[in-house]
Amino acid sequence: MQILKKLAFNVHVQLPYAIMMNYFKVLELTDHPDIPQRAWGYLNDGLRTSIYICYQPPTIACSVIWLAAREAGVPLPEDPAWWEVLDSTLEDIVNIAGHIKALYYKELPIPELPLSSEEVEPYLHRQQSIAQAAIDAESRAGKTKSDGVGAPLESAVVPKSTRASRFS
Repeated sequence: MQILKKLAFNVHVQLPYAIMMNYFKVLELTDHPDIPQRAWGYLNDGLRTSIYICYQPPTIACSVIWLAAREAGVPLPEDPAWWEVLDSTLEDIVNIAGHIKALYYKELPIPELPLSSEEVEPYLHRQQSIAQAAIDAESRAGKTKSDGVGAPLESAVVPKSTRASRFS
């Protein structure tokens, strides 16, 4: 609820893709073989972070362009500072880039994730076996899940006929 209050219940997020394409034209980078694709990928990756809520789309567009140009070793104009011309601050650009790059350094929670299609089936089988063993161990211990009131969850299931009449 606090997030909605902070956003003033405006949950529509403007995406910076079109803005980025316009900035490529301004910076004359549309024909570069690498930067537009990298920047596009960084925008996609940024969807996994909070940058779209915390920063304005023009600043996000500037950040991914800066990051892509930096990775490609392409200098951007500094006189005048290109980010100031595009109404952004270097501090915000670097912050956004840091959020995006941090995604690449996160450790996966499961180090043995399958890397090929041949590894998927055995991986799923192992995961199902682990889950079944946990369920069996729980049932042997005599534990039943509860809804917090003391009644088992199984008894809280509403019969199908009652469910249809309640919500129609």
